[in-house]
Amino acid sequence: MHFYVTIELINLAKTKPFATFKIAIILFVLAFNFPALGQSTAVLDGLLSDLNKSNQHDTTKVNSLIKLSSFYYGNNPVKMLDYGVQAVERAQKANFKIGLAKAYRQCGIAKYTQGNFKDALDYFSNALATNEQIDNKPGIVACLSNLGSVNMVQNNYPVALDYFQRAIRKGQQINDQLTTGISYGNIGVIYSEMKNYDMALKHFQGGLDIHTKINYGIGIATGLGNVGNVYFKLKNYDKALEYYQKALEKNIALDSKFNMAREYGNVANAQSELKQYQLSFANFQKALQLNEELKNKKGIAVNLQGIGNYYYLLEKYDEALDYTRRANGIATEVNVFDVQKETYSTLSDIYEKTGKLDSAYVNFKKFIAARDRIENEDNKKQITRLEMKYEFDTKEEKYKNEQLLSNERLNQQQLMLDLNQSKLNESNKERDLVRLNYLKTQSELKNEQLEKKAQEKQLTLAEREKDIQSEKSKSLLQTKKLNELRIKQLWLYGILSIIGLAGILSFFINHYRIKSLKANNDLNDQKVKRMEEEMRLKNNIREAEMQTLRSQMNPHFIFNTLNSINSYIIENKREVASEYLTTFSKLMRNILDLSKHEIITLEKEISTLKLYMELEALRLENKFDYTIILDKKIEPELVKIPPLIIQPFVENAIWHGLRNKKENGHIFIRVDENDKNQLLVTVEDNGIGRKASSLLKKQQLNHKSYGIEITMNRLQLLNEHNGVEVIDLYNSENVATGTRVRIKINID
Repeated sequence: MHFYVTIELINLAKTKPFATFKIAIILFVLAFNFPALGQSTAVLDGLLSDLNKSNQHDTTKVNSLIKLSSFYYGNNPVKMLDYGVQAVERAQKANFKIGLAKAYRQCGIAKYTQGNFKDALDYFSNALATNEQIDNKPGIVACLSNLGSVNMVQNNYPVALDYFQRAIRKGQQINDQLTTGISYGNIGVIYSEMKNYDMALKHFQGGLDIHTKINYGIGIATGLGNVGNVYFKLKNYDKALEYYQKALEKNIALDSKFNMAREYGNVANAQSELKQYQLSFANFQKALQLNEELKNKKGIAVNLQGIGNYYYLLEKYDEALDYTRRANGIATEVNVFDVQKETYSTLSDIYEKTGKLDSAYVNFKKFIAARDRIENEDNKKQITRLEMKYEFDTKEEKYKNEQLLSNERLNQQQLMLDLNQSKLNESNKERDLVRLNYLKTQSELKNEQLEKKAQEKQLTLAEREKDIQSEKSKSLLQTKKLNELRIKQLWLYGILSIIGLAGILSFFINHYRIKSLKANNDLNDQKVKRMEEEMRLKNNIREAEMQTLRSQMNPHFIFNTLNSINSYIIENKREVASEYLTTFSKLMRNILDLSKHEIITLEKEISTLKLYMELEALRLENKFDYTIILDKKIEPELVKIPPLIIQPFVENAIWHGLRNKKENGHIFIRVDENDKNQLLVTVEDNGIGRKASSLLKKQQLNHKSYGIEITMNRLQLLNEHNGVEVIDLYNSENVATGTRVRIKINID
């Protein structure tokens, strides 16, 4: 069984000197892929007889209930829903999945006919899920079409278009021409709503051709009505009336009250435009009578609005006001924005005609709000993107011709370029963002190059240091041998006094050996001097590396600060950005001055640190404060330390500890001196802790932090006794309360 909805917007023009007025009439067409059961008593008696047979299996009774529910479609939605609910209950008990899916769809159709779209959406969603469980492809296609219809009638056009396109693809895979034709027609309705009449006619004609090929009466009738709608919107009212009357004749032959009510309303609107007011009023009355019989609230609202417009044209404003108010109340109840929009417009015109300008103004504002909600640009853009994707995917699957694919891609790229062109011209902010991103990229590339050079120099130094150690070992060995020989020489002198000639001979031999060793030792001394020269070179290289590390610190800090200024530019906070930039310039002047020196006073380091924390506090809207305590015995103007050695740890505490803390934070900095002539710096925050911060870091893409790693390398290069200790802080309930960093700096 297949079901679809056709939404038809009909323009009822009112000849007024100041505006063109429109009314939206929304009607539905449902269709089944089995033969019509008719309304004869014999058919009904036969179905009831089958249901009451005691020897029926549960699955057979479910099918009988579904047939009874289908029998009442278009004439009695209450009974249709009742039999559908019974079928759902029996199918659930019997675990009869395909029967359950069909029963859900019957209930959805009944709810749809009554204008209860929320319940209809739930039933169709359940039917889709059940069909997907059993991989019932025809059922899946039908449910996708149903869900598209529900979203379409509620003006969710992008969602509806997506459902219809999926239904077409799956329908073509299983050669389901019926549902494919229905979905084509419904996509045409969406394009008609968006005023793209060429695309609407293309899809209406595609659906009409398929239904004519398979001789599907309801689809043919609906297609004729939809083509009439396009002519109506193009103000060709004679042509529109011709198609509406053909559609009405088809539906009368099919004995479908639901569809007849729709076409009576369409004919009435066309006759009103042709100033055939009496005929128009009579057809509105017929449509209203059928919809009241079907309890179709949406159709009732549409017809009441049409009658209200009829009285408005006759300048019978009291009657027009009564009918239009009733239409607005029902449209609001069932949440139909098209009818709400048109009733607000009509009410505004009536109040204006009767001199109630305040009420006219209020209702016109409501009309504008409803219109904007339906016809917003986001819907149009999203529909354009979906259609581009659908057209491209369909042609790529159907045709393998490379030229066609190239043309489609070119058209798609051109459309995307047109969309992007408007975005590029929005404001100068995007150019600023591009510039900042460029600076960020250049900074990262420079950092990578400097880091690579530093690693290469470190490797070279390690190799040379290894050679020096080897030479030192050889020199020590030679010195040891020399000392041993000298001791032997003393013994020889003693022996010479006793032995005589033998001692003299031995003396000359040893003397010769000593001279040889001295010569070798001189050579070794020369090697040692050369090694010492290389050590001086190593120290120079190490100092160059320190300069490299300091040069890394500057781009690193600039990188983070530019990101902060970038955020204010994006948020258009000009005064804050200006203040931020002024403070930043002072800080950068300090940093540039400090980076020229290998060591600076503690006083200058603390001064620069305060500037940095003021800058970050301003960036984070004073989300934290800080305290700095110096040991009384420390004279900050005399104590020398490396520049920018504390700032990276403070930065880490702010960005990874305090920034993500809900409450305001605090940074505590204390500087002490121990008896080992070491400066002890404590940086403590009451942030979220390292564990929570690590979880947040994993969500960041392309992020790499250099500050802490660079600083720790600097400390180790300066003195092997320097060190950093990180302590996680927890309360009595083992909840993270912050992080404490202890830095030891040798100040010899």
